[in-house]
Amino acid sequence: MRLTSKNSEAYPIVLIPEKIISAIENDISIENIMKEITLEAPIDIKYIENVYPPNEYNYSKQNTIYYQNNGEVYGLTIVVIVTLILGFFTGPEMIPFMLLSIAPFLILNFLFNLKSKKITIKSKKTSKEIELLNQEYMKKKFDIEIKNKIIEDKNASSQKTFNEKLGQLVSEYRVNYYIKQLAPNKESVRNQEKITRGKSEIIFLKSLLNRFGRKIQMDTTPDTYKKYYYPDFTYICELTNLHIDIEIDEPYSFTDKTPIHYIGSRDESRNEYFLSYNWVVIRFSEKQIIQEADNCIELIKNVVDSILKKQLLINNPVQLQNRWSYEEALLMAANNERSLYR
Repeated sequence: MRLTSKNSEAYPIVLIPEKIISAIENDISIENIMKEITLEAPIDIKYIENVYPPNEYNYSKQNTIYYQNNGEVYGLTIVVIVTLILGFFTGPEMIPFMLLSIAPFLILNFLFNLKSKKITIKSKKTSKEIELLNQEYMKKKFDIEIKNKIIEDKNASSQKTFNEKLGQLVSEYRVNYYIKQLAPNKESVRNQEKITRGKSEIIFLKSLLNRFGRKIQMDTTPDTYKKYYYPDFTYICELTNLHIDIEIDEPYSFTDKTPIHYIGSRDESRNEYFLSYNWVVIRFSEKQIIQEADNCIELIKNVVDSILKKQLLINNPVQLQNRWSYEEALLMAANNERSLYR
């Protein structure tokens, strides 16, 4: 049998509120859970940066002097050329005197434009130096790898602990959230009115109490301002506060033979009343609870167990009995069928 919110054409009838069906079929999303859970993620320890292999060359900085040509050299070159040309025309013996006259300018220009800068000198290391550096490099590299392995293990351990704690919190939250979906929308109250009990109800009450003890209550109903419907029996789960309306349906009144609980009677609106307050409804025929009381008790247990396990399929040990129409109830009353199975 599959648990559903739709009325069945045969007894036993088991009706589950849509809210509970939805909770069974759909888990709350991890995104919504994470909004409610306060848990700080671990901060990874930073790894030690690795060392690099030694270079085969030594590098050193040295100062060097150089002449910075700012353009004056071109002007001085032109002056020298012009001096030589003039000396050639005025007489070769004048050339040395003319060159001596411009020499101070050439010397001063040279001195003022001398600059210094650092240059890198590259020299190859000896094989002995390289061997020692490689040994030192391998030792540092090994030490760093060991330390980073320790850091990696610590980070992995912190992450594992975090994931386990998160998984536990998520699991606990889902369980608590699911339990909340099983509770009724309204508190229950005890009816103070005097209600007449049929013989079959008292007999079945004894069986219910023997199996479920104080989970079974009488005259308990949702606390509303609307018209009350009173269950024949109320099962209240101590663990989840799940409420079940348990009904016994007879085909006709024993006193005046009036058809009752027939298809199209007010039972559907009665069912909807309890379903709307997140109560489960289980209806047995009177014949079933008289002839198969133990199986009816087992069905109630199976319904509770399936809901607690978030399952919609249950084992139904009770033999099915078709619901009756108004006309069929009249015939049953005429044949006095209730007396036949009592």
